[in-house]
Amino acid sequence: MDSLLNFFSLSLFRLPAGEDVSFKLLVDEEIEDTETFQLEFVETDKYAIRVCDPKKNSRDAKFWKTVAAGIQANGNSKDQADCQFSVEYNGKHMHVRAPGGKYVSVRDNGHLFLQDSPKDFIFRLLNRPKLVLKCPHGFVGMKEGKAEVACNRSNFDVFTVTYKEGGYTIQDSCGKYWSCDDSSRIVLGEAAGTFFFEFHELSKFAIRAESNGMLIKGEQSGLFTANGSEVSKDTLWEF
Repeated sequence: MDSLLNFFSLSLFRLPAGEDVSFKLLVDEEIEDTETFQLEFVETDKYAIRVCDPKKNSRDAKFWKTVAAGIQANGNSKDQADCQFSVEYNGKHMHVRAPGGKYVSVRDNGHLFLQDSPKDFIFRLLNRPKLVLKCPHGFVGMKEGKAEVACNRSNFDVFTVTYKEGGYTIQDSCGKYWSCDDSSRIVLGEAAGTFFFEFHELSKFAIRAESNGMLIKGEQSGLFTANGSEVSKDTLWEF
């Protein structure tokens, strides 16, 4: 069973500061406020993980901190080197790498520990049900007169994001879904394609198509195609 990790919010047991952090293996995928941990951007592909307590001011919340071979929730600042975790992506999976290079994993009893090999987590976007996307060429929206998506629009479209088995479907305001056609262009239709989100920079992320494993790439002409092989300014989308 894959462990469930939510971007911006982690499905974990919240324990008092100074105690080991435990992971809850969810069966029904219900997310409770007392289980959420917030990922805060530090630098490219690196985050601090803050313990969220709805009863306290978020500024007073502690961060994950590596201690020996485990993790404790007693970090005071995201500027501390031992509170900064790297993230890596592999399709629908995210790997969380602790300071020192070891990966975060989960024991059978739910406790987090560090190991040499990556552990697959599935993350679920909780607080972004609507998306407005922008790139250097303009906003992302429906191409006039065609059932295609373009990235050089002067006006933005609002898209609805829905979680689906480790990925996401993206729907426009008319109820049409994104998918890839035979040329890897992103088109709108009744059939929903699945896409994976990869967060790399502050307010910017890449979108990977499940159908061909490629990143969506934008061009000045407005072409919006899943043919990008690496993360770059042409495959990062401001949200």
